[in-house]
Amino acid sequence: MNRITALTVIILFIAAQFFFTGAGVALAEGDKALNPAENIVMTKVADIIKSLSGSIGASGGDPYRIVVMPFESTGEESSRMQLGKAVSEITVVLLSKDGNFSVIERDKLSKVMEELKLGMSGLIDATSASQVGKVLGAQGIMSGTVSDAGMFINVSARIVDVETARVKAASFAEIEKNSVISVAKNYIIIPTKNSFTAAAMSIVPGLGQFYTGNKAKGKFFAVTESAALAVFLATRLLGDKEFDNYYTTITPDYKAAHLDTWENDMNAYFDKADNYYNISNISLVVFGALWGYSIFDAIISVDKYNEKVRPEVKMSLKNGNLDLKAGLAYRF
Repeated sequence: MNRITALTVIILFIAAQFFFTGAGVALAEGDKALNPAENIVMTKVADIIKSLSGSIGASGGDPYRIVVMPFESTGEESSRMQLGKAVSEITVVLLSKDGNFSVIERDKLSKVMEELKLGMSGLIDATSASQVGKVLGAQGIMSGTVSDAGMFINVSARIVDVETARVKAASFAEIEKNSVISVAKNYIIIPTKNSFTAAAMSIVPGLGQFYTGNKAKGKFFAVTESAALAVFLATRLLGDKEFDNYYTTITPDYKAAHLDTWENDMNAYFDKADNYYNISNISLVVFGALWGYSIFDAIISVDKYNEKVRPEVKMSLKNGNLDLKAGLAYRF
């Protein structure tokens, strides 16, 4: 009897944990448990979804067909880390696990946005959202913003009704910024450049700058280095030509015929050759200086590029299957 009572208490305790917490995370067999930061973010996003779900009456009956736009990131840190994209992808994950919603694939959204010549930045007005939704057969379009607020980020989301082109529901949440950043780092790819590649590519004038994203500098070095190299080669050839002229013109017969002037003629050829060679040498020095500086500039630009580059979200929703590290399943 005591064993039965103890087992009953344990079962009731586990059930109460799921009931009273309001939202819990269920993981597929073999998946690892969520860390505290993930729990914070998932719970807050789940609260937003529940609020929106209640406003649009998405419960029972057929699932509410919805398209989720990438959320806009505002503020320095949110923009740099693209927290808006990360939050919107987490939203897609949780919506897809909620039986009240049917999330339309992002690939289809991208194609429609491209056809309608609309950007995927999340900045879309209600009329355009309605147009996109009708093409995709959606009932609603979700968009939102993620903005810096000191140690927190403010997440606001709204659902535009496709038929009326009006905002049908809106919700807001404040989430600890460090938690969002911690979660986002697991779901985004930050493309980086390396110094060795930048230096190697700088062998070709300007290519190192193009590699680090500085097109203006790349064009400058490409033009100036190419010009200096062209002057070097041209004047070197002209100098050689003057020497050839000397050897072919100032012959013994020419000297015999021009006893008073042949030395002046010879010096004229030598002077021209020297002038061309001097210009050639200066051009070579200029080219070398520009080339060396372009390599140095490309190397130091790598760090600046890596600091400013915007991460790319690596999570995706394809054919209804979530490409997530933990296969998150959320219970409401």
